[in-house]
Amino acid sequence: MKKLFFIAAIAGAALVSCTKNELAPSVTEQEQITFATPVSNVVTKATLVNTKYPTTSGFSVCADYHKDDYSTAKTDIANFTPYMRGAEGVAVTYKTETITIGSNTYNSYWSPANSYYWPKDGYLTFAAYSPTDANAHTEITYSVTNGIQMNDFTIQEPAAQYDLMLSNRATDQTSAKMVINTPDPYDGVQIVFTHALSAIDFTVKTAKDYTTDNYTIALKSITITNAYSKGDLTQFANIDQGTAGNNWTDYKNEASYLVPNSVIASLTDSAQEITSDPNTADLILLPQALTHSPNKVSVVVVYTVSHPDMGTGNSIEYTTTLPLDNGTISTWDAGKRYTYNISIGMEEVIFAPTVTEWVPVPGIDLK
Repeated sequence: MKKLFFIAAIAGAALVSCTKNELAPSVTEQEQITFATPVSNVVTKATLVNTKYPTTSGFSVCADYHKDDYSTAKTDIANFTPYMRGAEGVAVTYKTETITIGSNTYNSYWSPANSYYWPKDGYLTFAAYSPTDANAHTEITYSVTNGIQMNDFTIQEPAAQYDLMLSNRATDQTSAKMVINTPDPYDGVQIVFTHALSAIDFTVKTAKDYTTDNYTIALKSITITNAYSKGDLTQFANIDQGTAGNNWTDYKNEASYLVPNSVIASLTDSAQEITSDPNTADLILLPQALTHSPNKVSVVVVYTVSHPDMGTGNSIEYTTTLPLDNGTISTWDAGKRYTYNISIGMEEVIFAPTVTEWVPVPGIDLK
C-alpha cells in the first residue's frame, strides 16, 4: 500500500488586520471592563468560524493590576496584584443588552456576569483561555509568571472534542486603550487566541480505478493509536513571554481514537475527505512527538474488497497499520492542521504458466 502525506500549516492571520480600530475617548469616571470580539486563528472545529470568535461560546480571563507599565513591573512579581482571578478565571460571555460606557451606548458586548471596573490609575494585564468549560477536563491554575496552567488536560472522545485555545498576553490595558471594532457595535479589551492542540484530517482513495474490473473497495474505519491523551499545559514559558506557546509537558495515557464517519461504501481513485466541512477537523489531539518509545503513533486502516465472483454479500477484510512518524513529520505542533492522504492499492493477479515435459513410461505389455 502506498502512503502519502500532505501538511497544511495553520496560517497566523489575525482579524485585526482587516478590522478598523479606533481609540475610545478617555473619561475620568470608572468604566466597566468589557471585551472586544476575540480574535482566533484558522479554525479547527465547527464551533469556530473563520477568525471571528462565536457569540455562542465563552472564554475565561485572569487579570493583574500593576502601577507601572508591564516592562517595568515584570522585574518583580510583587509589583502585580490580582484583579480578576476567580477560582479558574472569570467567565466572559456575549450579552445582548444595552450598556453605556462613557459617552457611548451599545446594544451588545462581552463581559463577565458580575461587572468589573477599570482602576483609576495604573494598568491591567490579561490572559485568557477558551472555552470556559475546558475546566471540566483539567485542573486550572494561574500565576503571574507562567499565566494559565492546565494540569492533566484530557482529550475527550471524538464526538466531544473542542478547540482549546490560549490567548497572548494583553498588557498595559486601560479604559482609554479600549478599541471600538467596526462593524461590531461594542468596545473592550482585545483578546488574541492561539490554538493549543493539533488538528488531524484524512483523505482516502484507491491507487487506480478498480471499478472497471468490478472490484468494490469499502473503507470500514480509520483509527489513530498510541496517541497521548493527557498532558500539562503552561500558557507562557516565563513572565517575559507575551505569546502563548506550545508548552506541553508530562504526557500520560496512550489512547486510540476512532475517526468519526470514516465509513465509505465505495472508494474511487479520487481522494475523498472524511470530513468535507473546512471548519471541522476529523480529530483534535495533543501536540506530541509521534514516537513514544517503544510505541509509535499510528493509523490503523480497515477496508474490504469485494467482487461479483465472490458471491453476493461476500468480501475480504484487510487491516493495515501505518506509523505516522515517517521521518519527515515526526511531531504534531500546536496550531497546525495535518492532512494525511491514504491511497489503497491492489496487486493485480497475473499468471506465469509453464508446462512440464512429458514423462515417458516404458511400454506396457497387454495380455
